[in-house]
Parts: sequence; structure tokens; C-alpha cells
Amino acid sequence: MCNLLDWNKRYKIILGVAKVLLYLHWHAPIRIIHGDIKPANILLDESFDLKLSGFGLATTVNETDCIHVDVLGGTIGYMAPVLDIRLHFSGS
Repeated sequence: MCNLLDWNKRYKIILGVAKVLLYLHWHAPIRIIHGDIKPANILLDESFDLKLSGFGLATTVNETDCIHVDVLGGTIGYMAPVLDIRLHFSGS
């Protein structure tokens, strides 16, 4: 039997993803670009609290560095929209 999540649970999951990405990109001691946010990498506990996994394609970034990545991995369809077709970081 398939039970759909109510909107409060969906909102909690979406907000959790946004908070994790905000932390990784701006507030973590080492800024991290995850590179592969997709449903399979979003883990939920019994309270629907979010845990992010799948950091195998992650890239660390210094605040002063400009990112030029020759090969940035990720799942097609789930890659960050700031990446252009040549897979170069196009901005923040």
C-alpha cells in the first residue's frame, strides 16, 4: 500500500534540503558544493528529519577562489542549474 505524504511532511523535507544546502554553501567551516542532490541521496528518519548522503562527487571551495571544474560529476537532471552545458561553474 502506498501512502502519500501530507503537505506538512513534504514542506519539512523541502525546507530541510534548503537548510542543508545553505549550510554547505555558506556556513560550513569548509564550503562544499554537493554536486549530486537527488532523491536517493536524501535520507529521512522516522520523524522525517533530513540527512544528506552521497558526497562522493562533492567539491570544496575557498571563499576567494573562482571555481573552474573540468569534470564536475552529478546525475543528469539533478545537477545544479548554475552549471552550463560545458560543465563550468557559471556563478553563485
